[in-house]
Amino acid sequence: MQVPGFSRGYLTQRHHATVLMAAPGNLCRLTATIVRQGKQPAATYAVRTLIVSGEKLPTRQRSYLASAWQATVISLYGAAETDSLAIECRQCHAHKLLSDYFFFERLCGDEAQSLPLHPRTALSGELVVTILYRQGTPLIRYRLGDMVRVLSACDFCHHLSLPTLHIIGRVIPSVTLSDGTKLYSYQVERALERAISGPFCCQVTLTQEHGRARLHRVVFCEQVESGQEARLQEYLGEASLDLADALRAGVVASIEVVCKNLAALPLNQSGKVVTLSDHQTDR
Repeated sequence: MQVPGFSRGYLTQRHHATVLMAAPGNLCRLTATIVRQGKQPAATYAVRTLIVSGEKLPTRQRSYLASAWQATVISLYGAAETDSLAIECRQCHAHKLLSDYFFFERLCGDEAQSLPLHPRTALSGELVVTILYRQGTPLIRYRLGDMVRVLSACDFCHHLSLPTLHIIGRVIPSVTLSDGTKLYSYQVERALERAISGPFCCQVTLTQEHGRARLHRVVFCEQVESGQEARLQEYLGEASLDLADALRAGVVASIEVVCKNLAALPLNQSGKVVTLSDHQTDR
């Protein structure tokens, strides 16, 4: 059951909780709400460890949470179908895949390749997972919808004979324009990182009028600055080469950007951020 932000803050303080666990966006919203009330999380609560799961944890969100709470931030990686898939290196923050319990592949186009332990160069693709430890059950390959990059291990975790993974972002869900152009959430996040210095979360909604798409973007950030929306609108148009071409061709009629404080971030019933929504009705 999802606990509203103010209730979680009340329970955390009342019971002197030292560990909080939630999705990154959920914790960012709680943190921003506490700050807007004129409080400092580190001075108000006894929390010393934040465990995040269910979403990618960007570097800026990690820094924001660690600074506000003066706490250690631990990122878990897994899925509802597979449970935990990896452990995080506390130095480089990459994830070490538990290859004794799972078989991992990367999907490149229609071809799947097993993940090497120590790649000579970084390899990217969509992660595919097969569970090995469930006896008496069929082997099922799960496409988790995550774009990942397989890296060489850092000096701190090099002795672990486990594949090292960096999570780029989600490829599922995506929104598709009338000309077939696809826009993924990780492309949008990467574009906005160039224009926003602090932590942020975002939601993109695609609508359509008279055969032309309209992208409406709400960016939730720590501080809303003057002129920020116009700057974000420009960078969002450069999220991918295909989207830039769609803008020039008139397939996308407009991109609208609205900035709000992180405390106003809406979450779904699972306490996560819905990054992309397709509301196209006029096909």
